[in-house]
Amino acid sequence: MSLPPEPPGPPDQPDDGEALPEEFFPPMSRDGKHSGIDKELRDTRFIEPKNTNAPDYRWNYARGFIHARDFLLRLPRQPEKFGPQRIKLVHRLLFSRLYRDPGLWRATQVTFGGGRIGADTIAIDPELELLEKQSTQIASGWRNDEKCDEGVLERLLFIAFFHARLVFAHPFRDGNGRTARLIAQWQEWCCFGPSARNPVPRGVYISALEALPTDFTPLVNFFCYRHPSRLRYLETCPSPFPVKVTIRPER
Repeated sequence: MSLPPEPPGPPDQPDDGEALPEEFFPPMSRDGKHSGIDKELRDTRFIEPKNTNAPDYRWNYARGFIHARDFLLRLPRQPEKFGPQRIKLVHRLLFSRLYRDPGLWRATQVTFGGGRIGADTIAIDPELELLEKQSTQIASGWRNDEKCDEGVLERLLFIAFFHARLVFAHPFRDGNGRTARLIAQWQEWCCFGPSARNPVPRGVYISALEALPTDFTPLVNFFCYRHPSRLRYLETCPSPFPVKVTIRPER
């Protein structure tokens, strides 16, 4: 998959890389409506540098964000059709000016608290190919229109599942969460259009991730809270497939 041309930036880059001009924040949709993606783009001005010595961090991250977002907008509105190559490309567009390995799977195993996390380095591609197959299977079972509550919930469950699986796979050395969140916001846009998303405190999102893989329901509720209709709170909502890493090659 070829890299799309880079969009033009503002003519004068600020010296500190932080004071981004207002016109550098175009809306998500072409009809002038704003969305959760537009808000996250605006929030890039407050992001602290992570694992990089690249100059003008906020400026270059915002530029990469626009580049990746515009690439996503040009894709067919098929949120389930998102395999390893597209995931790599989104990461590459986001971080091409910040990290030394944008768009490349990590080369080392990740551990946390003495335990192994993420997909095995030799199994990242198969893991994400499986995720695409699972996503297609979920989408093929959608029975309701996306405008009714049942149809909205079917699609939010899919978005939560895809997000959880991608986060657990942890395919990149850095930027996994930001990549997964941008893809999730694009999937929301595919399913529901450019309607503004409700703001949800970051702590709710972090708590939902911490509940995984044992309890999938908080993450579904997080995406329910974000939806403009604010769907009812779910007491329990099982995942359609296991969210944790599935493929563990024999050693």
